[in-house]
Formats: sequence, structure tokens, C-alpha cells
Amino acid sequence: MHIKAGGRLYCGKPGAVEAVDIPGQGESPRISWRAEVQGTPHRMLAADGKLFVVTLEGRLYAFGPDRLARPVVHEAPADRAPAADAWTAKAARILAAAEITDGYILVLCLADPRLAEELVRQSRCDVIAVEADAEKAAGLRDGFQQTGLYGTRISVLVGDPASYRFPPYVASLIILGSPDAAAVAKDPALVKTLFRHLRPYGGTICLEVPAAAQQALAGLVSVGEFTGGVLRRQGDFTLLSRQGPPAGAADWSHAGANAANTGASEDRRVESPLTRLWFDGAFRWSREPGMVEVRVAGGRVLVQSDELPYAMDAYTGRHLWQVASPSRRGKLVALEDAIYLAGGRSCVVLDPATGERSSEMKFPGDSRGYWSSIRVSGDILVAASGNRLACIDRKTGRALWEHPCENAVDSIAVGGGKVFCTDAVNRRRLALKPDAAEGAATAFDARSGKRLWRIGAAGEVRYSESLDVLVVGSGVYRGQDGQLVWRGAGADHVFLVGDRLITYGTRGTRKHAVVTVFNLLTGEQVGSELDWWQRGCTVLRAGSNLLTTRYLGNAAYFDLATGRMTSISNVRAACSNNLFLADGVLNAPNLSGGCACNYMPISQGFVPSSASE
Repeated sequence: MHIKAGGRLYCGKPGAVEAVDIPGQGESPRISWRAEVQGTPHRMLAADGKLFVVTLEGRLYAFGPDRLARPVVHEAPADRAPAADAWTAKAARILAAAEITDGYILVLCLADPRLAEELVRQSRCDVIAVEADAEKAAGLRDGFQQTGLYGTRISVLVGDPASYRFPPYVASLIILGSPDAAAVAKDPALVKTLFRHLRPYGGTICLEVPAAAQQALAGLVSVGEFTGGVLRRQGDFTLLSRQGPPAGAADWSHAGANAANTGASEDRRVESPLTRLWFDGAFRWSREPGMVEVRVAGGRVLVQSDELPYAMDAYTGRHLWQVASPSRRGKLVALEDAIYLAGGRSCVVLDPATGERSSEMKFPGDSRGYWSSIRVSGDILVAASGNRLACIDRKTGRALWEHPCENAVDSIAVGGGKVFCTDAVNRRRLALKPDAAEGAATAFDARSGKRLWRIGAAGEVRYSESLDVLVVGSGVYRGQDGQLVWRGAGADHVFLVGDRLITYGTRGTRKHAVVTVFNLLTGEQVGSELDWWQRGCTVLRAGSNLLTTRYLGNAAYFDLATGRMTSISNVRAACSNNLFLADGVLNAPNLSGGCACNYMPISQGFVPSSASE
């Protein structure tokens, strides 16, 4: 049963729709009418004296009071590709020059509809055209409707192409159809606006201008307001690309955020206040801690679960790829140029652009154990299997060194040309060997594997490369020689943010959360404690400017500078905290699967309000 309208219930099943009269006192229900449909009814709506039915397969039916001998049937328009012409060749040249295969293309002042048609036919891109003339825009829509492209691959918006307020980072390619593109290249404000629309990691503006006009554009790009801007010439086109992440952005590549295992993102771009960049309700992953791993790198959000690994665009929420998992619940590291998934007795390397397997590594030596931990820094990959620690050249797969620890490797941090690890005795084994040490922290030279120092300490190891200090157990130590700096940092959760050490815990019940900030070098408390009613199970995630958490069950974030809490109402932070500060975005993939709470089950991305200015 889908809906009740008037005195009837409207029901559906595969292949049929039925209307059931609601019985009166002492009466039996009766099917008043039944109609066949193609597919499975998914949604029903009663309005204007009619019943509208949408099927899972995408068909729309309308039923009225009068039975028609021949109901009106609207056939879906067919996209019949026309014969190749000059626009076919031009679209191919543009796509090749920009090196774009998917994403959103903004066409400002569409010179001819054939260009938009060829761009979508020759790529996986969608086109958004902006036209100042409303009548021309209506004509373009009608034309694209006839080919079946409008609303599915092509959209036409009415407005000023030069000032239309697109979201930041939306465009993989921007094409100016204006005949006066050379004048555009000399307009600093317009070029800056267009550059703001470009997706980081390769978004490109394509201008068909004489080579001489490129000099004016080169002068604009050189002034420093175009972080990552790269100007080049190819054929008839001048191309301005946005390479790398937004200024101040950093990835969330490892468990614990990065190779140094600081537990906190180094992203300085994400700051309060935030504004919503995109949202999507298509996917929902398990909410249970440990069931899902999330990494953000190279403009991609990677979600690894028992289901297929899934990649989405951090800046638009677009689906990028989904592949068969080579290992369930493996140790995951995501970089801009490679994805490492270590599980069982091997580590699989995936192409981040496609998800396809590119190579595979085995643990050095004759180890029969499973890969238990993995860290990647520069060109080295440091991994653990049982009590063995190994360093591998990630480009060649060649083992650089290997070291057997006394006990099983517990935690690893890499940075500053050093590798740090803790090894610890299993508690049950410790009961059998009461004279055994509970654990130790050891530092190695990353390239040679030479042991630099070793101290008695156990637990998670976190390293600040900028200050060369190591936090392990309840102590802070110098990374250079292992000398104690200060003691007393012990807490269930510790994060290193610049020159600050942040501890997180709960009081009484897990509903009441407390955060304390210390100076990482002196141990002195900085400011007052932050405390709030968290309500529900989640952990804290930290960044350079913000802390993400729950507030009264809702997703929320703290501004570290002001202590101000902002709640994202009616959106639930997952049990494992799905709010990741990386790549200039607060990324919130939907990890609410299995939850029946009345929160909106959506994935979202947020950016600083300044990104739209």
C-alpha cells in the first residue's frame, strides 16, 4: 500500500496498480479498479483528480476517472547522433587539449548547440550552458529535449555568463563561447571568478584566442591570486589549469590522518563559517565503527567497506568508480597518485583515477603473517606483519630494510626521515610471562633502518614533524634522541594540531564530552576546557581550525580559535565520525546504514564561506 486518498487505498506490485475501496462498518474491502503497468510502482501521488505513479524503472503513469480507448503515450526522445561535422572535430580537440574525460563542463555563451552535443557524446561529462537571452535559452532547451539530452546530460541556465554564481570547484572544464574571448583574457576580475569555479586537481579554462593574447593572461596569473594556476598553449587554445589542492588544504590519507599518525588533519583551508557545497542521498554505508574506512586525497573521497570500494568527487559528490574489493577490511592508504590496500599476505596498489589494480606487493622475507599496519611517506612504504617491521620503496617494490621487534608491532608513525613504532606484549601472554616488558617505542632512520633509540613505552604513537616530538603513552619525547620533554599527556584520544596537543574523553556517560588543549612543547593547558552534551557514540576528529563531533546527536563542529560550536541540524554524525576535514572540504559521506534514527541519510560536502566570495 502506497497512499490513501479520499475513500481509497492505492496499492502497487510488480506489473500492476490497484485501487481498494475503504470498507464501511461491517463491509469488506473491494478492489474498485486495477491497471497493468510496465515495471514496479515506486511512488504514488494523488492530485488534480488523477493518480500519478512512478516506477522504479523510470516510467510515469497518470490514471484518471475516465477510461480512454487509447491512452496518451509519450515516447522518450532518441539521441540520434548526426553526421560528423566541424563541431565534432572541435569538441574532440578541446577535450584532448584539456585532458578531460568526466565531470561538469561550463559553456558560457553557447555559440552553437552542436558543441554541447558533441562534448557529451565524446566524453562522460555533463554540460551546463549559461545564456543571457531567455528566448535563446528556451530554444536551446527545446532542441536538446528533442535529442533526449536535456536534463540528463545538458542543462541551460539563464543569466549573465560572466557573473553567474556557480558553486566553487564545480567545473572540470570552462569554455567561453563569446567571440570576444581575447577581451576576457585581459579582465582580471572575470578570470579570477572563472578560476574560482574550477575543480582543483586539473580543472581547466579553455580560451580560443590568438597566441599574443596569452601574454595578458600570463601577467594576471603571475600575480599570485591563482594558487596552482598553470598556463599553457596547445594548438588554437590557451589553457589555464588549476593543479593541486586549494591553498592550505591537506589530505586525510591514513588511519590517524597522515603518515605521522597525528590523528588530526593538517588542512588549514577548512575554517568556520562553512557553507554547503553539495549533497547526495544515493549511497549509505554501515554505521558500525571499524566496518568502514574513509580516506580523502587527490580530490577523491574513498569509502572502503564490506561492499565494493567506492570513490566520489570531493568537490561535487559525483560517483567516480566502484570496483570489486581485493581485500575486505584491509589497511587503507589513499594518495593522489596511488591507493594501497593491504590485507591478508599482500598489498594491492590501485589506480586512484579508475580503481583498477596496477600492481601488488608481498611482505619482504618469508613472513607468513598478515599485513597489520601500513604508512606511506614520500617514496617509502612502512608496514608491519606480526613482530616484523619493513620499509619498501613504493615505486619499485624493493625492500629497503627489515627489523624484527621483540613483540607484535602495535603502532607506526613516519616523518622527518624517521620511523617510529611501538611493540607490545599481548595481555594474555603477559599473564604467562609476568617478567616481560609491557612494550617499547623505537625510532629508526627511514632510509637505512638504523635504530636510533628505544624507550619503554606502549600504546599509540603520534609524531609532530614540525616540532620533532613524539607522543606515546603518557609522555612527550624528542624525536631526535627519545629524551622526555614532559609527562602527563595520557588520555584515551590524543591529537596533534600544530603546536597543540588535544585530548578528548567523556565524563559520567559517553553523552558528556570534554576536550582539553595543551601546549605540545611545555604541557601547559591552553584556554579553558570545551565540554558539551554529545549524546550517542562517536569519536572526535581534529583539524588545524576545527574539531568535528556530535552535539545533542547532530553532526557539529567546534571552532578552535573561538570555542564556538556549530550544529548541522538533523544530520547525524556516524558512530565512527564521518566528518573529515581534507582537501579544503568538510567531507561527510553517509555512514548511517543500519540506523533507524530520524536523521537525514545524506552525504554532504561543506567549504568555507570565503570560497564562494
